[in-house]
Amino acid sequence: MDAVEDWRELRKKSPEAIKEFLRRRYEHWNAPEKHEVKEEIGNVEDLINARVAKYIAIRSRTGTEGKPVSGNSPGKSVDQRRTNDKAELFLKTEAREALFGGAAGGGKSYCLTMAALQYVDVPYYNALLVRRTYGHLSQPGALMDIMRQWLEGSGRGVHWDRVENLITFPSGAQLKFGYLRNEADKDQYQGANFHFIGVDELTQFDEDQYLWLMSRNRAPISESDIPLRMWSASNPGRRGHYWVKQRFLIEGELKAGHSCAHFAG
Repeated sequence: MDAVEDWRELRKKSPEAIKEFLRRRYEHWNAPEKHEVKEEIGNVEDLINARVAKYIAIRSRTGTEGKPVSGNSPGKSVDQRRTNDKAELFLKTEAREALFGGAAGGGKSYCLTMAALQYVDVPYYNALLVRRTYGHLSQPGALMDIMRQWLEGSGRGVHWDRVENLITFPSGAQLKFGYLRNEADKDQYQGANFHFIGVDELTQFDEDQYLWLMSRNRAPISESDIPLRMWSASNPGRRGHYWVKQRFLIEGELKAGHSCAHFAG
């Protein structure tokens, strides 16, 4: 019996059985009663929802963090309602592939991070957030920094492995941060399955790298209640501009063979 089947059976049983299952699989977490398991999951969800709501509210009142957006002339007001509408559509899309494009400062990385957190209450959920290099991933204002700000002080139920760049949530769901600069970097993902893969700054990647990552966007049939999502965010330009434009703006679903959506911030 695999871990998913274990959980689905144990969730119907006693708090002691659930405690033992979680103790064996996640030794860093110790919840003595079933209600504490639910409480830990709820606390993380509430924290994420509160910070997402605060982020949207601030952007609605002041524009993009109160700063002018690249590409707009000085003194020109930003149509923030349009930007927020695009972000909401991106987060609610049912497309397998989705691209949130636009100029710098539109909140694309924040949206990608929000999307990665949408199923962290499910025990077997696995997500991956990717940049081309580790330096891009860890710099101030990038994906790892955003996540640290959001989850800081969220309680003992969230475990951040600084060596593996892996977050484990109270439910057992996991979110990994990764990079893919060359062929050697693929080794860290061999045999891996991810329900969600978020690629930030997609135009920094070659198309064959994107397609290879997409081969990791898979899950067992028993986990079909979680949608497979290969979502990206990017500014225009750079090495991958033309293939990204071709795939998402010109050919769309004809190229992907399934639901493929594009949103411009």
